[in-house]
Amino acid sequence: MLEGSDFDILFDNPTDELTEVVTEIKGLYPDFNINLHNSNPLDLHKLEEIKPASYDTVVILSQSMEEQSADKIDSDTLIILLLLRKLVETADGLHIITQVLNSENQEIITQTNVDDFIISNKLITMILAQLSEEALMKTFYDDIFSEDGSEIYVKPATLYFDTFPQKISFADAIFCAQQRDEICLGIRKGNLSKSLNDNFGITLNLSKNAEIELLENDFLIVLSEDEL
Repeated sequence: MLEGSDFDILFDNPTDELTEVVTEIKGLYPDFNINLHNSNPLDLHKLEEIKPASYDTVVILSQSMEEQSADKIDSDTLIILLLLRKLVETADGLHIITQVLNSENQEIITQTNVDDFIISNKLITMILAQLSEEALMKTFYDDIFSEDGSEIYVKPATLYFDTFPQKISFADAIFCAQQRDEICLGIRKGNLSKSLNDNFGITLNLSKNAEIELLENDFLIVLSEDEL
């Protein structure tokens, strides 16, 4: 994250608890401009005021700290997402990431052409299941969820290859990632990134002998310390 980056948080009638948390975060990261706005993102005109097309990334999270219904929260998220799409339909370079609480709403969210989404309950359930089977996995999760640890990135194939198409084995992809001190976990086909039936183009844990073809708009999924 670049020094001087702006973070604007829109929340309708933020509670004292939320305000205190944001104030604490601002103190921990003085190099960033972090601002909490008392504004309702479900209001098209309020969204329009912040000029969403001027941002690099927009993350849509729950708009209620008390609402217990995942479906109600997801419905609000979907409304915000549709309003944003209306405002930024001609914007280039803006990435929208959406939190989905109920995995059954996944297909609805994908119909809005969202760039990425996080299914919170499914992710937490899978992590807890892994930890129950192998306690040592906690060391791995402590690393990837820590500020200074490695993280999982989806990186363009152009970072690893100069010419395309590349017809290689997955072992070759692993080797290329190792040259950058990364661990290759899988691939993502760019032309399938919006296809639910094709798992959004993502294939993980391939056999090392598996033959793959990478095009210029494809990606490697890697464990890395840096975004690029």
